[in-house]
Amino acid sequence: MRKQRSSNIELLRIIAMFLIILHHTIVHGVLDKQTFDFFALSYFSKHVLTVFIMQSMIILGKMGVAIFIIITGYFMVYSTAKLVKLIKVWLPIFFYSVVLFLFCVAIGQQPFSIEDSIKSAFPVVSNNGRL
Repeated sequence: MRKQRSSNIELLRIIAMFLIILHHTIVHGVLDKQTFDFFALSYFSKHVLTVFIMQSMIILGKMGVAIFIIITGYFMVYSTAKLVKLIKVWLPIFFYSVVLFLFCVAIGQQPFSIEDSIKSAFPVVSNNGRL
């Protein structure tokens, strides 16, 4: 028996992803990380409409995350946990974490240490999201 795709939920997931991308574009692209207060920004505080649009995109992005999590939970209710699924997720994370660590060591961005190499091998467990 083949699973039937739900187009409306897939469309909502695509819209949620788009909203999340807009959020990241504003927060990590347009705004300076040190000055996140919109009204403290000299340029943007003069343009009320621009500030309103940016704040709206940030709020919509947070809503997109909530929608995406709800959709994921909806589909996970009927799925079963399998070790194969966990390994398929963990292997790319492990590979890219180790490769990025070795690359940063090779270019001199980070000094090599045994502790950091172990953390790079287990980024999820060690909460090592950044090098």
